[in-house]
Amino acid sequence: MNLTNNLKFTFYYLILFIFTTSVYAENTQKIFLDSLFKTKSKKEITNISKNIKFYDNLIQLFPSNIDALEEKKLNELNGLIISINEVQIFGMDDSQYVNTNIIRIASDTSVKMWQLTCKLHGEQATNFLKLAKGKSVVVIKLTGKVLKYRRSSGMLLDNCKFE
Repeated sequence: MNLTNNLKFTFYYLILFIFTTSVYAENTQKIFLDSLFKTKSKKEITNISKNIKFYDNLIQLFPSNIDALEEKKLNELNGLIISINEVQIFGMDDSQYVNTNIIRIASDTSVKMWQLTCKLHGEQATNFLKLAKGKSVVVIKLTGKVLKYRRSSGMLLDNCKFE
């Protein structure tokens, strides 16, 4: 009898946990979209979220072997906004920052087909420079518009925002 009650109790909390996690994830996504685009309308958020693809990390975005067919699929993301929860930034080009207020940040540069490069503008660029000062690697959440993908150079994002 006690074992049956324990199983019911465990099952109840498991269902509650799954439901709570699902609701939390949905609400977090909506809050994120609202803060990203500073919009108030639920209809606008829904329309924007249809054009955003969410990924946990770069492993989820890039397959382990990228052939011509996979390259074509990744190129179909052109024009869409993607959001990646965890990106490790290893490289940065700030040579144009003084003149244009733009920097480029990049994930692992050792394998070009898995590289993500992102252009940060204005205040985002300044904030990233402050965050990265003195660090060899920075882990951030990144959102931006896909400009292109090529196996030879990786994926380029523009108008990026990071957290």
